[in-house]
Amino acid sequence: MANSRPFLDFLREQRNGVLHDELSDALQECVAGVMDEGGTATLTLTLTVKSANADRKSTRLNSSHITI
Repeated sequence: MANSRPFLDFLREQRNGVLHDELSDALQECVAGVMDEGGTATLTLTLTVKSANADRKSTRLNSSHITI
C-alpha cells in the first residue's frame, strides 16, 4: 500500500504506547510459561478498525484485545 507505515510504529502510537507495553509483557509471560512448564504458548492480538467518518477517507482503531 502506498500509505502504509511500519506496524511497530502503529503499535507504539496506540494508547500512548500502552498497547505495545502490554504486548511486550504478554510475550514475556508466554516465554516464561514455556520455560517453566514446557509445551507451547499462543499470543493473539485482535484489532478492530472502523471508518473514522462518513466519507471513509480515514480509519481509526476501535478496539484492541490481547489473549494469552
